[in-house]
Amino acid sequence: MSLARELPRSVVAVGIFLSALLSACEQGPLSNPDDLCLVFEERPAWKEAAESARARWGVPESIQLAIVYQESRFRSDARPPRRRFLGLIPWSRPSSAYGFGQALDGTWREYVRDVERPEARRTHFPDVADFIGWYADRAHERAAVSPTVPYQLYLA
Repeated sequence: MSLARELPRSVVAVGIFLSALLSACEQGPLSNPDDLCLVFEERPAWKEAAESARARWGVPESIQLAIVYQESRFRSDARPPRRRFLGLIPWSRPSSAYGFGQALDGTWREYVRDVERPEARRTHFPDVADFIGWYADRAHERAAVSPTVPYQLYLA
């Protein structure tokens, strides 16, 4: 009985480890982040994730990548720059924004709760693509912002 309980935990642990390892492999810089076709050629899993988010939320792949480009330049570990104390000592950051989509802590928690995905990470592109779709859907519900009009969506 004890082995039966331990097996799923070890399988989950191995899955998390492999996911983190694969995610770490994807974090290198893109050769040409300005060309959507080349981005998808270089990161085929991103194309699948963006297509999945479009199918679920209605946000075109080009808009998803434009938002990620604008927010983080495709850096999974992007954060706002630190303020400086006395102009020299690194201090706090102006916000809790983090990851590909620069999602704030509170907004990310709301997303994780709404879509019931506690394992979602701001540093994992498929999660962020889905987050952008979710966010666009919320903006559409609350402010009648079209998920296919990039300027309005970005301002929301």
